[in-house]
Amino acid sequence: PTGLAVASILCLSELLKSNYHFNFRSNILTVLVRQSNNKRCTKVSQACCDALKHVFATDAQGDVSLEATKLLAKMIKERPNRIRPDVLRTFLSLPLRVHEDE
Repeated sequence: PTGLAVASILCLSELLKSNYHFNFRSNILTVLVRQSNNKRCTKVSQACCDALKHVFATDAQGDVSLEATKLLAKMIKERPNRIRPDVLRTFLSLPLRVHEDE
C-alpha cells in the first residue's frame, strides 16, 4: 500500500480506539477488519488488530464488540486457511464470562 493508504488506516485505527460510539463506526470497522488480515504491510495489520483488541477490552455494552466479531467471523468464513494468526488472537481479548447453572 502507498504511504497515504497506510497513514489513513493508522488514523482510522486510532479513531476507533479513541471513540467508537458514533454513527460511522460500521464503516470504520469494516475497513479495519478487512485490513487486519493485510499480508503486505504488517504495520497496518498490527494497528488494526490492536484497535479491535482495544474495542473488545473496553466496550462495556458489547454492541461494538458484537458487530466487530460478526465482521471478523464473516471474513474468516470467506477466506478459510488464509487468515493471519494475529487476527485470530484478537478474539482472546473478548471478555467472555462463564455462568454455571445452579
